[in-house]
Amino acid sequence: MKKTSFFLIILFISTAAVFPRQRPSYRAPTLQKTSVDDYWHYHNVGNLGLTVTNYGVLGEGYNNPDQPSCVYKLYADNARYQIEHLSYGGLWIGGRGGADADVHVSTAIVDGVFAAGEEGFEFTNSAAQGDTIRIRSSIVTSPYFDPDAVSHQDFIGNFTDVNTRVPGTEFEIPNHTPLGINVHLESYAWNFAFTDAFVILNYTITNISDYPIEDVYAGLWLDTAVGNMNYTSIFEPGGGWSWYDNLNGFDINYDMGYQYDVDGDDGFAQSYIGVRYLGSSQPRDSVQVNYDQWPWSTPSDISFPDYVTPKDDMQRYEVMRGRHTGKYFNPTASGGYPTDPADAASWMLNVHAGSLGDLQPGDSLNVVYAIVCGLWANTDETDTPGRRANLRLNSDWAKIAYNGEDINGDGILQAEEDNNGDGGINRYILPSPPPSPNMLVQPGDGQVTLFWDNISEEFEDPITRKKDFEGYRIYSATKTAELDAEYSLLAQFDKVNDLGYNTGFAKIKVDTVIDNHHYSYKFVNDNLLNGWPDKYWYSITAYDEGNPKNNLPSLESSILENKTYAIPGTPQQQGDKKLPVSVFPNPYRAQALWDGTGDREKMIWFINLPARAQVRIYTLAGDVVDEFEHDGANYAGQDVELMAGRIGDNTILAGGMHAWDLISTYDQAVATGLYFYSVEDLDSGELQTGKFVIIK
Repeated sequence: MKKTSFFLIILFISTAAVFPRQRPSYRAPTLQKTSVDDYWHYHNVGNLGLTVTNYGVLGEGYNNPDQPSCVYKLYADNARYQIEHLSYGGLWIGGRGGADADVHVSTAIVDGVFAAGEEGFEFTNSAAQGDTIRIRSSIVTSPYFDPDAVSHQDFIGNFTDVNTRVPGTEFEIPNHTPLGINVHLESYAWNFAFTDAFVILNYTITNISDYPIEDVYAGLWLDTAVGNMNYTSIFEPGGGWSWYDNLNGFDINYDMGYQYDVDGDDGFAQSYIGVRYLGSSQPRDSVQVNYDQWPWSTPSDISFPDYVTPKDDMQRYEVMRGRHTGKYFNPTASGGYPTDPADAASWMLNVHAGSLGDLQPGDSLNVVYAIVCGLWANTDETDTPGRRANLRLNSDWAKIAYNGEDINGDGILQAEEDNNGDGGINRYILPSPPPSPNMLVQPGDGQVTLFWDNISEEFEDPITRKKDFEGYRIYSATKTAELDAEYSLLAQFDKVNDLGYNTGFAKIKVDTVIDNHHYSYKFVNDNLLNGWPDKYWYSITAYDEGNPKNNLPSLESSILENKTYAIPGTPQQQGDKKLPVSVFPNPYRAQALWDGTGDREKMIWFINLPARAQVRIYTLAGDVVDEFEHDGANYAGQDVELMAGRIGDNTILAGGMHAWDLISTYDQAVATGLYFYSVEDLDSGELQTGKFVIIK
């Protein structure tokens, strides 16, 4: 019987935590109020992995190594680009209302709040089991496809400020006077290569009280922290980056507050996070966007006396209305932050918009923000507009998605075109590249063959109504000489029309049917190494012509759309001309190059196996060390820890290979020695034998 792995899962329920002013480098406890609080959903359709909850909080505080708080680039293979940007963030809404007609600010989270029963943790959902994040998608092949979806991945949730006790618990919410509002949140993310660095947060705020709310302001409080778990992991003893070398700024031309790591952590944190106001139900010219910042949980500060933590509703409302309007503090321009660690600070980032008008009972208003990230565009030692170029560009695409900036250069805002004839504005209409083709990946002996169809060529852009397909690009994992690259461009093919490479498609053209699907193209990547679990991946994108006349660049589908890992190796052996079964590496000397560090992260391969086979391994004395059954059509490395930890559902293996982890059926690592094996073909009954050597 094959050995079985057992996992012990321990669930920790967090309680209130108190932190000193100088924050430690470890992560905060999980925000949790009731059993139905949804803090496990995060956007993952694009390259920005942002956790969104159903109680107004963004991020997850670095509590789960398998869940991003706000990671960009989420799918980068190069570790230096997998950068975290946010511990926690949340919505603030302020105004004059309630029975006392006084100033009140309802907050999802404030400085130092990490658990139920703490002041500032004021938005709640119901105690109903179904009150969680709902998902929908505009991608027709998605299990969440919904014709009403706005983006490739919509999250939908609802929360309220009316409760003074957390539903389903005994926790009172200290010093909380509700405004009497419900909030409907829809967050949107796309997987296009030009729209995968932002998430749009669309808030609809409804007055459900019996009293008007005047001079409403709404914005985001963010505990931003730019760092890289691959540089020094917060989940390892003694790990975690410094909170105190992150600088803030405000890009007044973009209505965007931002933060970055001052030295970039040796290239592992060269990225920006920004929060940009996109718009609201009020005319743009009537809304003032206000920026503020302060050291974390600091009621007074000698170095920066004007930038202190607001401690009550009146002070928070003052922040939202712009207590520093017109003097946006930028440490770089002001001589920098203190270099003495005793004077250093971790700075909160705040962007608020208003006045959004008055809310009468039963009325609603809308406000929209974008969380945006962007890698440094250059390695300038100081923050400059040039270094922020990627952040600005990515935020511009968020703005285009929201209200159709003049992307065609014709003076017409795309969102202002009344496409459905109801007199309303059609938002979230993006120019679209052709979809990536359907791709088939076939690993072989020292090579990987790619087949794909021609569906991309029939795509009609939703804005131009034109079939503007131009060509294909084939990407793979980076090569050795490209240590700083995220991927390698293996090949590019396009139409002959003087717009690009003009290669044509003759060299890759085929006409073949595999598993009832018709494929039009074929590409072979050869001279590869067999057996590497995570060395090779492939993606085929499609791109369009663009429109130089209207200043619209060529658009390309996402690399993530059909990204597939492949493990080259021998195909399953069938017929009379079978290759003999063998093992590699043989001899196995202490460690193969693909191995990990632990005893369970070692591996050898049986190759040239029949489609279905029984494999047994023996000692020199004839005792059975281990045995397993091979099914080439379905084998995915699931019985070997090294494989299971490095591959996923999008990994294709050659059918004639099976990994063995050098662990006996008694769950012990095998010793140095000579071993024999037998392989029985379960279809023909044919038996093959051989031997291999392990040297530790």
